[in-house]
Amino acid sequence: MSSYTKQIMVKRIHEASFSGVGNVKPGPCKLIVQCLFEYKLMNFVVDSVNNAEYMSMSAWKGHTSRQIDNIERRKWLTRVPMFRKLVVLKDCLSNAVWPWWTFLQYYPKYTKCCKTMIRLIVGEHGLACNTSLWRNMRHTSRRCQLCNMYVIENVCHCLLECPICKEALNQLWIDLETCCPRALVMCMKAMNDRDVVVFWLSGFKCSFVFEWPVLYQVICTYIHKTYRIRIDKKNEIDPL
Repeated sequence: MSSYTKQIMVKRIHEASFSGVGNVKPGPCKLIVQCLFEYKLMNFVVDSVNNAEYMSMSAWKGHTSRQIDNIERRKWLTRVPMFRKLVVLKDCLSNAVWPWWTFLQYYPKYTKCCKTMIRLIVGEHGLACNTSLWRNMRHTSRRCQLCNMYVIENVCHCLLECPICKEALNQLWIDLETCCPRALVMCMKAMNDRDVVVFWLSGFKCSFVFEWPVLYQVICTYIHKTYRIRIDKKNEIDPL
């Protein structure tokens, strides 16, 4: 960018900071100013120019990318609750990198287990809670067909509440007590069922912990096994 172009750009930014983007003449300068307003960078740029505090190109790129990422992430989090089948997604993907991706890099044999977890998180699981969203499902009831609890068949019911998973669930808690820090087990037992499910699917609400490989293996194996048992039983009741 030439010195003359920089002078024009600085002038347009100063004009827009007082009069708004609507008074900027159409062209590349207006597009840049619109982006500065959209991603809340205008005040930062104006202060830098007024105070003659110019950062390096790499520092500027880092600052703008973080700002854009934060705003786009807030927009995404605002849209997610509008879709019923994504009800679990917002809570499970709160971290920058889903810990289960890192887990798969070191333990690829658990790929099927993590695929099942993705299905549960994004709502593509075939459970009855999404019956009204899929036209090709035979049953119109959202109630669980495998038990007599008369409750909605959602992810929480599938993994923790339904009687068909009780035996595997009891074994899971035994396994967790042998491979998991005692304080963490007590914390999980103190949670309600939905919080436990979110805690598991999110990778324990933290970055990947390399000291807990067995814990990740136990959790993802239980989730995959329990889900497959349910799907197989549903296929036996109502084969395609």
